[in-house]
Amino acid sequence: IAQTAKNGGQECSPAAVREVGPCSRKCRQPHRDCELGAWSKWGSCSGTCGVSFRVRSRAIIQEADPAGRPCEGALQESKSCGKLPPCQSPMDCELS
Repeated sequence: IAQTAKNGGQECSPAAVREVGPCSRKCRQPHRDCELGAWSKWGSCSGTCGVSFRVRSRAIIQEADPAGRPCEGALQESKSCGKLPPCQSPMDCELS
């Protein structure tokens, strides 16, 4: 306020003396990025024959705040167990 009201003059309104503006870097709160946990060990194969898969997973340890970086990457992965025997044994033709 450069001049206060005198001799019956009008007072400055509280809104007029309040300055609002963007916050400088010094006053900004640090942001939180998403944080993912470590991968679990690979699980057991889903079967013993035919097509079978194993799975591993990880969890979100820290959710990102609005200014932080969101989570990137999968929370679950799967991979083939490789070549397993067929689930039914092959049967050869027989002549009678």
